[in-house]
Amino acid sequence: MCRRILFAPVVEKDTYCREITDGKPHGEGEVNGKGEREGYGVMVYASGDVYEGQWRAGEREGVGTYHFTTGNRYVGQHVAGARQGQGTMHYAHGDKYDGEW
Repeated sequence: MCRRILFAPVVEKDTYCREITDGKPHGEGEVNGKGEREGYGVMVYASGDVYEGQWRAGEREGVGTYHFTTGNRYVGQHVAGARQGQGTMHYAHGDKYDGEW
């Protein structure tokens, strides 16, 4: 199987950080008192996907952007780690869906 990474740095394991600069993860994303991802952070997945945005109790929660290795990009609300609420999916081929998830 072949994968194409269009946006993310290549990492061997999922990496949680503050930002991506110069093509590499940098800093530490925000965490709560239990050490769970909470507040703002960026997750660079070993698959090549990247999520940048809000976290709560270790899950994607709130507004964020999820970049897929395929070139698709979702911008909008997340609840309990899933797309839910208002959001826009921008497809690599140029189409987009804007609405409820």
